[in-house]
Amino acid sequence: MARLTGGELLVKALADQGARYVFSIIGGQMCSVYDAVSERPDLELVTLRNETAVPIMASGYAAASGVPAVSMCTVGAGVVYEVAGLMDAWFNYLPVISVAPQVQSWKMKPHQENLQGCNQDEIFAPITKWHAIVYHWDRVPQMINRALREALADAPGPVHLDVPVDVLFKTGKLTQEKAAKITPPARNTRSRGGVPGEKEKVEAGSRSIAAAQRPVALIGQGMGRPGRHEKLRDRLNRLGLPALASITSSAAMSGADPAYCGLIATYAGDEDGMAILAEADLLLVIGVDPEIMDLIESMGAFSGDIVQVELDPSALNGLIPAGVRVNADPISFLDEIDLQEASWPDWMNKVKGAGKSAREKITAADPKHARLFEGLADSFTNKDRIVVDGVEPRAMAGAFFSASANKGLHIMNGKYLSGPGLPFAIGARLASPGYRTTLVTDRDALLRHLQELQTAVGLGLNMRVIVVGPGEGAAHDRLEAVLRGLGCSVNSLTPGEAPGDGEKSRPSFWLVKQS
Repeated sequence: MARLTGGELLVKALADQGARYVFSIIGGQMCSVYDAVSERPDLELVTLRNETAVPIMASGYAAASGVPAVSMCTVGAGVVYEVAGLMDAWFNYLPVISVAPQVQSWKMKPHQENLQGCNQDEIFAPITKWHAIVYHWDRVPQMINRALREALADAPGPVHLDVPVDVLFKTGKLTQEKAAKITPPARNTRSRGGVPGEKEKVEAGSRSIAAAQRPVALIGQGMGRPGRHEKLRDRLNRLGLPALASITSSAAMSGADPAYCGLIATYAGDEDGMAILAEADLLLVIGVDPEIMDLIESMGAFSGDIVQVELDPSALNGLIPAGVRVNADPISFLDEIDLQEASWPDWMNKVKGAGKSAREKITAADPKHARLFEGLADSFTNKDRIVVDGVEPRAMAGAFFSASANKGLHIMNGKYLSGPGLPFAIGARLASPGYRTTLVTDRDALLRHLQELQTAVGLGLNMRVIVVGPGEGAAHDRLEAVLRGLGCSVNSLTPGEAPGDGEKSRPSFWLVKQS
């Protein structure tokens, strides 16, 4: 029989459920948690410099590993700053466990001002799959177990727990019997079953696809996450159906997949690419997201059929024009489609030809940077983890990196959050010790969270960062000196050069020359 504080109990429950990293900003209300982490060899505390970066770094770890990471910020102002980063995990279906201290349990609901307290659970409600308040010491393991289960089950996503400070510092007895009863083994928290969907809807969707002459699959939000993309690419390659991916699902397929034609953004930014999509007579939407919704809206009155497949039924409620809406797991749905020998080789070549034409136009418009990105793409292997951030890098990577045979491509959306690339890449590097991690970014995006380089240097992480594009102002002029001052190595790179692998124990920068 052991006596544990609420913080020790929380840490034990997290470790027992498979969490390996806690990303956090230090706060006095969480001292019992930090003390407990320091006693666990299987759980590591990573302290950052900015609350917004905390869930972003946890997102990078979760995206690269498929294992939930813990984001922990202090009460009040700390969690308010955390919201923007956790929203990024919400949009990308990443299993991040947000844990925050709260005011004493007797000062909540209705809220009594103290310790910068606020109604944190209500703040997190719109951007989490599940949120709760742990009012009692006895329920800490049960609530952690539930949080892990909710984060991983079905369509993954972030969750949030508020833990009042009196619960964190309370001491109680945890018997082996009670621990076994309220904390099931971690293997039981993950939902592995498929959701096949309503038979009539599945059959209707299958008939529409079989009858199509010019179908296009649009792979949306969440489909590039670990554990899903390999199954998805297998099914789409089997069908032989032209497939495009949104930026947030850039890792779903690669140039090695016969069915893959490139990123939606490459086609949406090109007149001929949009003309090809307008010729389609069926859109198979697998996981709708804002980029797909914007594309369909820009296509105007689409005359073909739309088959939308979603695991989350709320995503079927009028987000795109009416069609066949199937509430099912995409893999289960695709497994039910039997098209025999059906394929669309001529149409596939035409769609791929439009993507090639768009890339050629991008090359002609900026041949210098095109050479750089083409060279990088040729150097990537299945042991590379690539994170892309910034306006120009996103456009170039969308055109060239998606054609390379790699499984570790993560392109930051940039629409909802500025500059998440650096903390995301640090988290991905922690999750991928056997991989070479590369961040390709512009200066503006890099400067958003530049202070997190102290975190990377402190952890001894050997990642490389390639910085493209000019910058304006004193901060850009002093960038090289700042990078060296933070303990990074700095190199110059001309667009025709290939960057090296960098230092073994610190981040290495390659600043691309502009002339």
